[in-house]
Amino acid sequence: MDFKAEHGTPILATGDGVVAKVDVDRNNGQYIDIEHASGFTTRYAHVSSFAVKAGEQVKRGQTIANVGNTGRSTSAHLHYEIRYQGIPINPLQALMPLDNKQVVSSVVTPQGKVTTYEYRVNN
Repeated sequence: MDFKAEHGTPILATGDGVVAKVDVDRNNGQYIDIEHASGFTTRYAHVSSFAVKAGEQVKRGQTIANVGNTGRSTSAHLHYEIRYQGIPINPLQALMPLDNKQVVSSVVTPQGKVTTYEYRVNN
């Protein structure tokens, strides 16, 4: 999923996790992969600069990079992916665990408004 944004806009982690990869390739340009709980991975691509390193623990809402126009890209934007056990899933329908007791779901309207819902699991 692509989110148009101004070059240099901070990119925030969508969940707690560990930075699995900070890399560059021809298509994604500069990108970051974060491994989250329960088999989820997120990718943030076409970034202009990195604020984290591979192996680093990150928290939801932490700045991890800045929006850019690297790789196969025609303008500044964030390319965002969610994978569950390696399989791509629609970010608009994702329920990603924040930890063992909390799940987050974010919905993006066609107008670009993001609404985030958090659910607590009572054990």
